[in-house]
Amino acid sequence: MKCFLAGISLLFCVSLCQGQTVTIPAGYNMLLTGGGPGQDGLPAPQGTDVALEATLTNLRKDIDVKVWSASGEPLRGFGLGRRGVATVYVGPGERLLVSTDEGRDGKVKVAYELAPPPQAAEGTTIAFVLSNPSLSSIPLEIPGVMNPNLSPKSESGVALQPGQPIYWTPRKGTRTLIYRVPKDLLPGTMLDVSDLLQEAKTTKSVRD
Repeated sequence: MKCFLAGISLLFCVSLCQGQTVTIPAGYNMLLTGGGPGQDGLPAPQGTDVALEATLTNLRKDIDVKVWSASGEPLRGFGLGRRGVATVYVGPGERLLVSTDEGRDGKVKVAYELAPPPQAAEGTTIAFVLSNPSLSSIPLEIPGVMNPNLSPKSESGVALQPGQPIYWTPRKGTRTLIYRVPKDLLPGTMLDVSDLLQEAKTTKSVRD
């Protein structure tokens, strides 16, 4: 009997770690994890006092992904388009939320994994937009923040600190620096990531 119960617990944990799907009512701001029992819509099985990486797969309409402090202070966030995939860091005690605008309900798949805490950064953030007007997905790595996969013809809002690097990750174990957030970047700037990627490829070709 004990072995049987242990097997059930293991299967339950594997299911949660691989990801579960949740529907987000239109115009609703949903707390996924970090609030505690009775508050979370999709609690992390690892608990709320550890560092997590949450991988979100958007299955329907555009959503906003946000990480707040325990006191409700916005820390970081971005937009995630339909079929977009992104991994976001959720620190100990922090809260992960998703929201939609009015209209159709949203739907997202979420998987949690333990993660080491990123290096602490100082300073204020600058809100701007990562745009991908191309017809191909662009996988990125923003260390300590998230690993978004920009869908074709999509825009994702981010809030990053000056000096934050952004890497293109064409395949596992390979990354190329394509941008570093400057101190004088104007809030609301629309950053064409496909242009940055082309510049990086051209520079690499010239060097080779």
